[in-house]
Amino acid sequence: MNKKKSKDSLLIEEQGREIGLLNKKIAVLINVADELEEEKDDNYNKSKGYFKKLINEYEKTEARFHESEERFRTLYKNARIGMPINNLEGNFIEVNPWFLQMIGYTESELFKLHISDITHADDRGNSKKLMTKLLAGKIESFDINKRYISKNGSVLHCNTVVMPLRDTSGNIFLFAALVRDISQQIKNEQRIIQAIIETEEAERKRFSYDLHDGLGQKIAAANMYMNTLESIAKEQFDPEALEIFTTGKKLINEATKETRNISHNITPVGLEKDGLIETLRKIFENYMRINKGINFKLNAKNLKLHKGKELTLYRILQELVSNILKHSKAKNATFQFEEANDILRVMVCDDGVGFNVEEVRKKRTGLGLVSVEHRLYSINGKIDIQSGAGKGTKIEMVINKKTYLS
Repeated sequence: MNKKKSKDSLLIEEQGREIGLLNKKIAVLINVADELEEEKDDNYNKSKGYFKKLINEYEKTEARFHESEERFRTLYKNARIGMPINNLEGNFIEVNPWFLQMIGYTESELFKLHISDITHADDRGNSKKLMTKLLAGKIESFDINKRYISKNGSVLHCNTVVMPLRDTSGNIFLFAALVRDISQQIKNEQRIIQAIIETEEAERKRFSYDLHDGLGQKIAAANMYMNTLESIAKEQFDPEALEIFTTGKKLINEATKETRNISHNITPVGLEKDGLIETLRKIFENYMRINKGINFKLNAKNLKLHKGKELTLYRILQELVSNILKHSKAKNATFQFEEANDILRVMVCDDGVGFNVEEVRKKRTGLGLVSVEHRLYSINGKIDIQSGAGKGTKIEMVINKKTYLS
């Protein structure tokens, strides 16, 4: 292992040096006492005996220390969990074999890197905030799920626990971490969520077809009969009966449209044909015809998405539209799509009443928000929500197209 001295030396090495130095000082005292033969008396013999006893005790302590250090080294070397140690600047000064195996670098390669060099760009900000709190004494340690970038470029999802190492004065001089690869766990959770979503979509599709082909067809047939009777009703019905007939015909006509709208909302037939953006455009136009108090704006120029994998994203946006209509009291809502390399960024903003994000998360009252987060999690997406009372809401979603839309 490559080891640095002074500030970067390990605490156990510092303690070992102190014990050894104290032993040397005591030995010097005895040598001095041996030279003072002319002053030998009972007090001298007692003092010499005391010093020898003291050295013997420290030799035993030092032996126990070295045994303890050896056990630590064995554990550190053979532990099946990553255990990197960094200095205050974030440079690696010690790493165990398991961490090297996880990350794919050699020890000499890693010692030339900063912790941020192997941290996913989207996770650097949060890691830095927690490290600042740790240095300021606001927290004793922290536990975070973050992503590392291995030497071959693959992304590792890891649970990382960071703890400070302190010198004898209590000052932090190193950081030790326990890093556990949870990539497979993340994949398994995503598969489970995706399976639940697919099951839900299959049930939605079945219900939509039953609604359209069953109830919808019967209502449409009833509407045809009413249309056939309309001319007879105008000739033979008295004004009161004609008014009842006309009201009934109007209700059946509205029921036909409502059934069709419900069926299309449950399973967006136009999504496969027209794609996400055009489908959203039609939905917004329909909502603005029904609700004159809100204006939807869609910004999505030259956007290319994989049509076969748009359904999850559609459901997320459908939920956000529903939240805006039900809760926001907004007059304007904007949906913006941006592409940069392999990243799809979707921003949804409204000028409504807003809400307390942390309170909703804590109380789990926003079931729509929970649904959005679960669906995003299933496609390796991330979401950032900014809102507050009277401040409207801004939602930003980031999706890697390599893992989802490509």
